[in-house]
Amino acid sequence: NFKGSSVGSNIILGGDPAAYLTSGNPDPVNQGWLRLTKDDNSQRGYAYVNNSFPCTLGAYIEFEYKTWRSKGSSADGICIFLFDAETPTFRIGAFGGSLGYAASTLGGYTPGLAGAYLGVGLDEFGNFASNEEGKDGPGYRTNAITLRGPETPKNSTNPAYRFLISQTVGGGLGNIAYGTRTSTRPTDTQFYRKVRIHIEPE
Repeated sequence: NFKGSSVGSNIILGGDPAAYLTSGNPDPVNQGWLRLTKDDNSQRGYAYVNNSFPCTLGAYIEFEYKTWRSKGSSADGICIFLFDAETPTFRIGAFGGSLGYAASTLGGYTPGLAGAYLGVGLDEFGNFASNEEGKDGPGYRTNAITLRGPETPKNSTNPAYRFLISQTVGGGLGNIAYGTRTSTRPTDTQFYRKVRIHIEPE
């Protein structure tokens, strides 16, 4: 877990600015969280597990998270990604609606995640599914789970990081992010999410 002040050698934290642990600041010691971003513009902190596994087995991913804001209307969201373990150098994707996964043409070209295989976007604002900023897709999907494909598709006619599928989760199923502005992390009673991703081999 990420409650303490350090991570295992197989956990890589980074970004622009970098993701960090909150044990001791602002949370009590050994009661911290992994915080990917602050409540500000142009953030793309990341954490990844530096362990490879054969894709023939599929994958099961489970984690808990909270996301909230003290200003503005909404953040962009979070992306859970898989990438090719043989990629020589890790490179996170673009800011904003690309969720650190896809490339972007906003303000010039920013490449996407190096060696990307699959991106699962927990999309608050809706831009991960859009066809703007150099991405393909059906358009904005607020409060949605959106999947995007690999950097190098098997079929040369498919674009890099191509849109795969999207499902909105608003209404009775709840929202991606806590809907009320607050300067402090919401309690479990106010907002709590557990995500389970099950990927089956072909």
